[in-house]
Amino acid sequence: MKFLLALTILCLSVVFASAQKSPGLPSGQAEILDLLQTWNQAELKGDEAGVAKLLAPEFSFLGGSNRKEYLALIKPDTSLVIESVTIDEADIQIYDNTAVATSLNSFKVKKDGKPLEAKFIVLTIWIKRNGNWQCVKASQQEAKA
Repeated sequence: MKFLLALTILCLSVVFASAQKSPGLPSGQAEILDLLQTWNQAELKGDEAGVAKLLAPEFSFLGGSNRKEYLALIKPDTSLVIESVTIDEADIQIYDNTAVATSLNSFKVKKDGKPLEAKFIVLTIWIKRNGNWQCVKASQQEAKA
């Protein structure tokens, strides 16, 4: 169970690192993409404080770990090698002070030298408080073929 949670967190962070800012992307959408990339960079560096800045106090994974539990898991895993991560579909919608980011992501990793491949549907929900975006909810589930 811990491995699955750690793999989910890793995949979520890597997926967001793969998102590229598109020229002409509306400013709110570009801002969310930047935050997702910042989240990824902080997580890959094991920067718990950097990730914590992006999360609202009430943050949690849908049906999973809360903010405190998630932040406690942010540690590099040298047994995991990322071969590729692809965003097949991505969409960011802004509704006043709320943003919803969704994507369908494919990944290939090796865990202790064993190859793993999967596709995940990823969702993050953001709110804007005092001019700053914070993630309040995230979900990732394996996409059925």
